[in-house]
Formats: sequence, structure tokens, C-alpha cells
Amino acid sequence: MREFFGDARLLREIGVEDVDAYVDEYDDRSPKTLANHITLLITMMNYAAEFRDPWILKVPKFKKPKVAALGRNYSYLRTNDEIDRFLRAAKEEGDAIHMLYLMAIATGMRAGELAGLEWPDVNLDGRLIMVQRSFTGPTKSGHARPVPILDMLLSDLREWRLRHPGRLVFTNRDGRMLDKSARAFQEILHRVLDRAGFPSEMKTNGRVRRYVTFHGLRHTFASHWMMRGGDVFKLQQILGHQSMAMTLRYAHLAPHAFAEDYGRFGPARANTPGEVVALPRRTG
Repeated sequence: MREFFGDARLLREIGVEDVDAYVDEYDDRSPKTLANHITLLITMMNYAAEFRDPWILKVPKFKKPKVAALGRNYSYLRTNDEIDRFLRAAKEEGDAIHMLYLMAIATGMRAGELAGLEWPDVNLDGRLIMVQRSFTGPTKSGHARPVPILDMLLSDLREWRLRHPGRLVFTNRDGRMLDKSARAFQEILHRVLDRAGFPSEMKTNGRVRRYVTFHGLRHTFASHWMMRGGDVFKLQQILGHQSMAMTLRYAHLAPHAFAEDYGRFGPARANTPGEVVALPRRTG
């Protein structure tokens, strides 16, 4: 868990939203493993609160997600209109925020991968991004992976390259790398969602959560890739999933996903006209 929360993160600084973000960030891990992580965190907090001089005064009331529910449902911007509304609202926060959110939607990159992205990794002429690092080092898999620069991103990314020189593609106001607690990943995102008219909360699998988290922008990319007829094997490579099973959760969104299968058991059976029979009336 230190990879996400950081070595110096205090238990009292971890709240419900942080745990939700952790579940979203690592929802491509084994559901049982992820549930065990949350159990461990709850145990740590309960233990810390039992000290005579407690490390934390109150344990946050977050629920351990159900194993069966993990990975089955995810938050994402569901239509073109929702994406447009979201990006228009992001524009009011400034060009840097708009570009960060656009890039997340158009590439499916994780927050850490966007934070660690450097301009030498971006080949605008070849229309390819090599994703090879995150907040504190290499990507989760430890392998670099190619991500295409789609039409919806290309012109904005070219302009951003001219306006934001330096090594890092995205930085904070001090010119340093964005960290896990950057306002862009939570506070500003919530403000953008509110401005765009999205509900502040929704209930999924018994958990109350934001309509979309930052990781939900990655889900948005994957979902719309499939809805537009994209290849699921290419999607696996772009997302960097080690297991195809994690990518296949988006497959049902493909248009006409089963069109070639309707006739797999032969033609439709002929309908045999039925005989209408009058039922006797009950008397007495």
C-alpha cells in the first residue's frame, strides 16, 4: 500500500475518499488481494486508535468492498455529451487542468503515469507515447508500453508542447512533478464535476462514491474504445493489463458484440401455429 499512500503518509490523513481512490487505482489486481489490503488498513487504524496516546482519534467509517463486487462495476463518463460537459467545465480551471483531464480520457493512462510522463516519451510525429514510469519509478508492470495519440488529442498536445516546455509534460505550480495528493486528482476534479452538473455522489455496490474518480477517466477511455468498435487485444496493450480477463470487462460495450453469433446454432426455427382452445367457464 505504500506505493499508493507513500512512506510518510500518516494514518490520520487517510480518509474515505483516499480508500475509494485506492480501490479505483488498483482494481485490476486480484479482488481477494485488494479486499485483504482494505482489511489490513482497517486493522491498522483500529490498532492505532487503541493506544493510550492514540495515533488517531477516530477511525474513518469506510466499508470493506465486497469481493464479488470488485471489478464488475466501475465509474466512467458514459456518453460523448458527458465527456464534452466535463472537458468544458475543466477548461474553466485553466489550460493545465483541461489538458491533464483530456489526456487521461484520450489515453487511459493512470494518474502516476501522467505525473511521470516526460516529453522525450512523446513522439508527436509518430503519434505514439511510451509509458514507462509512474510517481516513484517504473510503471506497475515494470515494462514500457506504447499508447497511440488519437485524433481528439493530437492538436491539443502539440499546442501544449509549445506552451509547456521542460522535461515533464505536467507539473505543479512550482514546476515539480505532481504527487499522489495533488489537488488535480481529487479536489479540483470534484469541483469540475459539480460545475458540469454531475451528481456529487452515487451508490454503487453499497458504497457511496463520486460520479467519477480520476481513475474513472481511465475507465472512460477503455469503455469508449470498445463502444467505438476498438479491438480488445489492442486495448489490453494500451492499458497495460497483464491479464486479458481485466480487459474483457469492457467487451460487452462493443456494438454488435454478438452479431456474428446469432446464427451459430443454425437458422431460426420455424414457428408452428398454435391452436386456440376455449377454456370452460367455472360455474357455481
